[in-house]
Amino acid sequence: MASKRRAAPAPFSEAATLMEPPDPPLTALRARRGENALFLLHKLYRERADDFTARLERVAPHSTRLLQIRGLNAEYADDFKQAETHYRQALAGAPETPGLHFSLGHVLRQLGQDDEADSHLANEVEKDGSHYLVWFERGLIRARRGEDSEAAVYFERALAVQPDFEPVEVELAKSFLQTTRYAEALKLLQRVAARSPGHPSVHFLLARAYKALGRQALASRELETHRTLLQKGKVQSGPGPGLLPR
Repeated sequence: MASKRRAAPAPFSEAATLMEPPDPPLTALRARRGENALFLLHKLYRERADDFTARLERVAPHSTRLLQIRGLNAEYADDFKQAETHYRQALAGAPETPGLHFSLGHVLRQLGQDDEADSHLANEVEKDGSHYLVWFERGLIRARRGEDSEAAVYFERALAVQPDFEPVEVELAKSFLQTTRYAEALKLLQRVAARSPGHPSVHFLLARAYKALGRQALASRELETHRTLLQKGKVQSGPGPGLLPR
């Protein structure tokens, strides 16, 4: 007679539940396209996230991971001061937790505390040099200071890890425009425009690049495309209007 498997202690059984493979409805939804599928995926994952958070509160009410979740939730609500509080508490309890220095550095940059933000981001990149968002955040700090040549170095490091990350491509193009590297900016922007043709800000930056290179007809065409897209409101998902007004 086969021996019965003993039930794992509560925390481990909770963790095992978290590691279960996704159920068939979720798998089917992820394979589909369209707004209805995306809406249902959002709803289902949000419900699961709330459930898993409640479980974590039961099994580890004072854990670092729970503080991280609370910090993320505060970020989603654009409450960066509250997120800062949660991340600082998490770091005080477990300073070596991967990702914590990045999370705190990110919210500190949002709050304009660039020097401390950069210190935390530097700490994170020492642990994981492939964390492309760390390089991106550090580039944004330097761009905000007007240090465009240095910012470009950080953006290029981010792109070396994640080559098709459009927000980095756009910010790097802005740095190139600010440092008269017009041909390089043009090449980047053409690549972004090929993937996100309906975003007005990319066409505006293309107009700047063409104008700087003396190609006035193309600059005028891109500026007109920019205006048309703004008027029609055809803003697609993509790099956005730019994280910095440079």
